[in-house]
Amino acid sequence: QDELDSRFRQLVKPFSSPSLFGLPVNCYQDQDLDAAVKNASLLLGLHADGATEAIVDAALLYRKPFVVVPCCVFPNLFHQRYINVAVDEDTQDTGMRHGGKDASEVSKNTPDQDTAPQQKRVPVRSHEQFCQYLLAKHPRFVMEVLPFDGRNVAIWWDGK
Repeated sequence: QDELDSRFRQLVKPFSSPSLFGLPVNCYQDQDLDAAVKNASLLLGLHADGATEAIVDAALLYRKPFVVVPCCVFPNLFHQRYINVAVDEDTQDTGMRHGGKDASEVSKNTPDQDTAPQQKRVPVRSHEQFCQYLLAKHPRFVMEVLPFDGRNVAIWWDGK
């Protein structure tokens, strides 16, 4: 038991990204939390609720491998989350209405407006959108479907 206690530690604390509090992005206010993240060999979040994005951000900050299985999106709590979605070329709309925004917010990915897919910025509301939002944080993030029912989408990174 002593060996297990020395190798594994559960930290029950509020866990939010430093940038949400206007803090330097290289530290957490709580020294125990900062030390735990710095010394961890892997960050893991399974059904981590509101801490999922903070786990991903901490992994990026400290270049630590992580695995999260996102579950709840909490769109009213995390209203600053947005993704770009493709706009249907026939209707100039994504088929989704978010806060009364319309096709006037459409932007292009590249200067070549004839060939670039049109994009529209929408708030993250669904599980699928939340996974896309997390994946967009780093080009080497990987998404895989795990072999069981329920919330079974894992997003991971090797820290490199």
